[in-house]
Amino acid sequence: MSVSNITKRMMASFSEALYIIRLVEDSELSIRRTLAEINVSRSSFYRWYWAYNLVTSPQFMVMSAADAFQHPTRRVHELWQTDFTYFRVVGWGWYFLSTVLDDYSRYIISWRLTTTMAASDVTDTLDDTLKATGLTEARGHHKPRLMCMKAEEMTFWIDDP
Repeated sequence: MSVSNITKRMMASFSEALYIIRLVEDSELSIRRTLAEINVSRSSFYRWYWAYNLVTSPQFMVMSAADAFQHPTRRVHELWQTDFTYFRVVGWGWYFLSTVLDDYSRYIISWRLTTTMAASDVTDTLDDTLKATGLTEARGHHKPRLMCMKAEEMTFWIDDP
């Protein structure tokens, strides 16, 4: 079966379209380059792909939520959550919002809006939180995904096991 004969008509039968699809899938080149070399338009290729139900749905795992937390907080200031959110203001640049939320009451204890995302901004927000709550100390657990938490300034706040 010749690809050039199929592409001249552009009305491929199932076996012809499947042949081209397999040819493209098995190629080491990109889809675009392979289709260009065999003179098949991308729109025709994807139309065949959809027409013959060859598009697979993404694999995902369905998770259901529990009725209650496994380890719920029982009092105010038992657990705090910190977060850094960034957003861009057109004409002004990037801004970073550092917040501390009480897990039990869901109340934002303190927040700071800064133009940097330095460790000092996090420590300043935590200092504001201590002042607002009247507590003298707070300990945190290290989250590897937070790059600013690895800063030397943060070692005072973090309990590493």
